[in-house]
Amino acid sequence: MTELFCSAVHCASNRDSRCCRPQIKVGGDQATESGETCCTSFRPVRDGVVSAADFSRVNQSVPITCEAVTCVYNEQSRCRAESVQVAGSGAREMYATRCKTFRCRE
Repeated sequence: MTELFCSAVHCASNRDSRCCRPQIKVGGDQATESGETCCTSFRPVRDGVVSAADFSRVNQSVPITCEAVTCVYNEQSRCRAESVQVAGSGAREMYATRCKTFRCRE
């Protein structure tokens, strides 16, 4: 599994820069740069309230399904990077997030 750090503080699954989801999915099937990717698992916090169930378990590492087939870390739609950084500190929707770890194959 991949160690995941996430700065999308307005995501309902984010707690202390970690993800509470059992796995995430990164989109960007034709991406050539980080800005063309996003965390499709992003869910916005509604009305500033987050359910306790959303934070039942903070995960240090999560499996990442990756649609960014052009990324060097993508191996059969799975991310093989040791560590991944999802950016989106001001994100209020999934398209405002991005995988900062993305590196395009040459």
